[in-house]
Amino acid sequence: MTTLTYTRLINRTLEILAENSSQEAYTYITEHAHEVKGNDAQVYNFRYSLAAASGMNTEALQLLQEAILEKGYWYSSTYLLEEEDLKSLRDQDEFQKLVELCAERETLAREESTPELKILYPHDQEDHTIKQTIIALHGDQENIEIAEPYWISLLDHHYRLALPQSSQILFTDAYEWEDVEQGVEELKWHLSDIMTEDAQSPATPSLKPILGGFSAGARVALYTAIQEPTAFSGLILLAPWLPEASEWEQGLAGLQEAGVKLSIMCGEWDDDCLPGTMELIEALQEAHVDYQYIELPELDHDYPESFAQLLHESVTYIQSTEQEDEDELNPTESTDNNE
Repeated sequence: MTTLTYTRLINRTLEILAENSSQEAYTYITEHAHEVKGNDAQVYNFRYSLAAASGMNTEALQLLQEAILEKGYWYSSTYLLEEEDLKSLRDQDEFQKLVELCAERETLAREESTPELKILYPHDQEDHTIKQTIIALHGDQENIEIAEPYWISLLDHHYRLALPQSSQILFTDAYEWEDVEQGVEELKWHLSDIMTEDAQSPATPSLKPILGGFSAGARVALYTAIQEPTAFSGLILLAPWLPEASEWEQGLAGLQEAGVKLSIMCGEWDDDCLPGTMELIEALQEAHVDYQYIELPELDHDYPESFAQLLHESVTYIQSTEQEDEDELNPTESTDNNE
């Protein structure tokens, strides 16, 4: 039986909404939200929106009040005033008061939002040894806490894990990478901080960092590596959201010249990201960039249950050329790609 994750909860709710009704989608997320750990503010957002869309205006307003007044959450005032599902609530004075309160909190949150970086170290640092740093970017409407459990297995293999969080906030605890260039600049700042720490530490990894990301985070990772190809040894891209090939395909030659290797994974049923992933693979082949691609059977836009193992295998794949370089051997052509 497939384990329910937070991402799977959201995806399944959207599937039910598309295939059945807003009432059934509301019932599903209400019944199962307690089974997973994620962004509680987003769960409330789904519940009050679906309740309103189902004609349950009293329930919808109660949920919105609970989220904003009791939990202290906020949502974009523009969203609240323009979302079609909430149209039936807009004539109510209480709703307008909640919008005004959200607008105040939104202004303050956007003023105070800054890029964040959480660094985790191996649980058992024998001789203060860190093999390598892995930098992992969350997806849109996510945060460090949602991303961390998927990547934390790296600590068991003596890797250091760096988790950046975008400063682009959408609502309570939900961050995005809509402005890709801003995301790239923030990631460069984090990389500079990591390098500064390495210069002052006896546990400095001998290998350049590997950069990874999920969905829109994978997009920012790719753009960053294209701009700074010599800063990274490889990329791990899971379900990369790549809507515009023209923006990045010309930069792949720099990855080839720098010897950057890519490990790419995407779900067989990921209708939004699979087309862009296929475009990337074709472009990598044309640019003669080393890569491996793993299509994940019967998976939509989510992390696979076997991600910890696939993550370790991806790191091993990227490191294979690095080890050859350390042994002063001539690198041979990869047999993992261009088939």
